[in-house]
Amino acid sequence: MGIRILPKGLTDKIAAGEVIERPASVVKELVENSIDAGARRIEVELEDGGAKLIRVGDDGCGMNEGDVALAFVSHATSKLAGEDDLFNVRTMGFRGEALASIASVSQARLVSRTHEAEAGHEVRAEGGEIGPVKACGAPPGTMVEARNLFYNVPVRRKFLKTPATEMAHITEAVTRLALPHPNIAFVLTHNGRTVFNLAAADDCRQRLSAFFGGEIADGVIPVSARFPEVEIEGYLLPPSVDRANATMQYTFVNHRYVRDRTLMHAIEEAYRGLLMTGRRPVCFVFLTVDPREVDVNVHPSKIEVRFRKGRDVHVRLLTAARDALRQAKLTPQVSLTPPAEKPGDRTESVRRALGDFFAGRREAASGRAGASDRSDALDQRRAVPSPEPREPAAPSAASPAPPAEGPPMEVSYGGLMQVLDAYIVEETPDGIRVIDQHALHERILYEDIRRRIESGPLASQRLLVPDLVELPKAEFFAVLELKDDLARFGMEMEAFGENTVIVRSFPQVLGKFDGLTFFRELLAELEGPEGARKVDGRLDRIVMLMSCRGAVRSGQRLSPRQMKLILEQAAHIQADTCPHGRPTAILISRKELEKHFGR
Repeated sequence: MGIRILPKGLTDKIAAGEVIERPASVVKELVENSIDAGARRIEVELEDGGAKLIRVGDDGCGMNEGDVALAFVSHATSKLAGEDDLFNVRTMGFRGEALASIASVSQARLVSRTHEAEAGHEVRAEGGEIGPVKACGAPPGTMVEARNLFYNVPVRRKFLKTPATEMAHITEAVTRLALPHPNIAFVLTHNGRTVFNLAAADDCRQRLSAFFGGEIADGVIPVSARFPEVEIEGYLLPPSVDRANATMQYTFVNHRYVRDRTLMHAIEEAYRGLLMTGRRPVCFVFLTVDPREVDVNVHPSKIEVRFRKGRDVHVRLLTAARDALRQAKLTPQVSLTPPAEKPGDRTESVRRALGDFFAGRREAASGRAGASDRSDALDQRRAVPSPEPREPAAPSAASPAPPAEGPPMEVSYGGLMQVLDAYIVEETPDGIRVIDQHALHERILYEDIRRRIESGPLASQRLLVPDLVELPKAEFFAVLELKDDLARFGMEMEAFGENTVIVRSFPQVLGKFDGLTFFRELLAELEGPEGARKVDGRLDRIVMLMSCRGAVRSGQRLSPRQMKLILEQAAHIQADTCPHGRPTAILISRKELEKHFGR
């Protein structure tokens, strides 16, 4: 078969296939044109999920007769004048492909009028064939409609989904355009029913509530930073509001929604240690960059960008997001469930313990028990025999030491008690805080170890008899690869034979050392979710393992002095989650308690 030049109708349909994937693509392109026209109100009307009708009207600057005549012509645009403009794009659209592509696969109509003109002008196009321009009556602005999308490309029309599915994509497309443009009013209707009617606002927070509900809008953490390379504004959500994937990570560059690995990686790193493995943060981040420093002409859908100084943008976004999270209060507040009915149930035992605790506090408040009585009562509760802890942590420089003999220490945090040998209950002015002792101490050690290794190796404990650890070949070589990293933590080790590692010293924070268990846990910690061992961040993962192994355990009885020491250490760091992302504490408000107990 010889080479031939394709007819214009076919080339138009091929080009349309790159730009127009589904009705949502048409809505996106038309709304972007309205934004570029300076519109303050944009109305989108749909029928049958956009397959039958898409109509977008605005009150923007409008077009004169000459512009209307060229609107549906391929690569006709008012947004570029020369080649240099392609690398200094300041508008949402710029290629001149959108209207021509829409006209080639639909029955299109455009009506427009400038604010100075007394009448408007109309032009129709069907299957790429453009009709004559006619004068008509019209309000200032532009209206474009596309009927019977893909009517002349039945194969493409056959692949359209149900109206509900297409509406989901359209709603998402409008959401991505409405969030970075809160100053524009948006109206979306489907089959005559209003989907949403958004008034213009000063910022996008009102739109977060309209699109995503109160859980998102009420719990946002503002982020704002100015750097020479980039300006950053937006909102982060606490780690407790997470998702299984990255669909709720909205990132914008110069008001354009983008999916960029540099930005997404910076956000993921900012939440490192605050989220459970496999969970993803929720955020709405708006970056303003010099248009000459970012290339938006990477993909036909314009959803991908390329930064000239990507590393600098990554560092700035990571810094701004981390600072915002560190300054926020991330402890989740919970609502109590109805009390359990089974007499031996664990929840019931916690409820009874809390009830006894607050009964004692009410007696103290009424004068029936003084401060010394409270201390005696606490000591008596601590004196109740309990099972031996499963793995008590040895005292170390980084972990709370057992209380010395002497008079009891006054607790300045309000009432404290331990329940189920796993949780510390602390009285606060507005209710109580239930603290996971292992998770909180793990966070304390994690921050302490990170701070110490910046100045040199951790304090180590030399073994009188070196520990010989025999490993499978794969694990043996993987451990040897970590030799230099582990030396920074005070672990002296080397190969001994073909598959044995000899350990001469280990970090004091571990308390005691079980070589085989430690190395296997370490390798498991460094194994990424994709099954490939990651080099980036592996020191941080070693710190996570060290802090987990060295922290007090669930099931370990703590004295009042130890509980107080843990809380004092936590007061100087951000300790809302453990390094693995689990919450260290939950808040139960006084109002919630009173409701639960029928008061």
